[in-house]
Amino acid sequence: MVNFGIIGCGGMGRHHTKSLQAIEGAEVLACADANAQAAHELAQACNIPEACDDYRHLLDHQDIDGVFVCTPTFTHREIVVAAAQAGKQIFCEKPLALTVADCQAMLDVCKGAGVQLMIGFVRRFDNHWGKVRELIRSGAVGRPVVWRQCNAGSCPKSHWYMYKDQGAGPLMDGAVHTYDFARHIYGEAVAVWADMTRLRRDRTAWDTGTAAIRFASGDDLILSWSWGLPAGVSAGSFTDAFGPDGAILFATPPDKLPPGCPPEQFGGITIIREGGETEVAPFRKNDIFGDMVRAYVNALADGKPIPIPGEHGLKATEIACSVFASSEQRRCVEFL
Repeated sequence: MVNFGIIGCGGMGRHHTKSLQAIEGAEVLACADANAQAAHELAQACNIPEACDDYRHLLDHQDIDGVFVCTPTFTHREIVVAAAQAGKQIFCEKPLALTVADCQAMLDVCKGAGVQLMIGFVRRFDNHWGKVRELIRSGAVGRPVVWRQCNAGSCPKSHWYMYKDQGAGPLMDGAVHTYDFARHIYGEAVAVWADMTRLRRDRTAWDTGTAAIRFASGDDLILSWSWGLPAGVSAGSFTDAFGPDGAILFATPPDKLPPGCPPEQFGGITIIREGGETEVAPFRKNDIFGDMVRAYVNALADGKPIPIPGEHGLKATEIACSVFASSEQRRCVEFL
């Protein structure tokens, strides 16, 4: 049995609690949130024995083996450091921190304390994105590959996402998943060029921007993200990838799936090659959050290395910070 505490009882805290409670061999013993009502509501809804408004009380529990840090990004360093010093194993939501220096400090304390720090890059467990990775790495459209991702909509409801020193906006909080997964496909980044702006002047974070990231492999990631639209307004989104031998479309209409792949269980990725020839690569849909949490719990229970160590969180934050630096300094930023 691996016992856990939940720190931060908002959306992700509730989500991870439910995933943990579906796993045999895992138990949630306590939850904490600066908003006492949120903690007590989660405890009541999920039958958690104890709730409190100070995460330090939770860290005092000798029978809690690990914690899930599901709080706003700007609080991560303080909580992770305290949890490591208390000897707890740590799962931390993304981004790991807003600066590379904070990420490194967290890693150093965890290493010194002999605890493992996992970062919640859930896309690593997504069969959809995993199939795209498989196709790119197998040369389905040749190399180099340009991966494009475009999103535009309103900002999240919680205001902290849109302040520079708290959440830092979409090119940090949202795109950090894509920075990490691009590394998962291509390897290390070598250069960034970016341009940022604010559509809304009532916030300090950049709410809109475009970034081009080159990797040592010669492949590219192109992002165009905005959280600057009015509430309830979306300008749509698309994600694709292309190379010298064709294009990969992340979305496939359900009626185009191969026989034997019911749309309630399967999705598809369309590959388009010379002459308009198309092929659909199916993937089985999965519970990406549940699978991530299960993999983490199993690693702890078996005494094995965790699936996504905190170093990957540092690398993704490094790319995000380079995106901001490129825009603010009006230059290409190269990685050493």
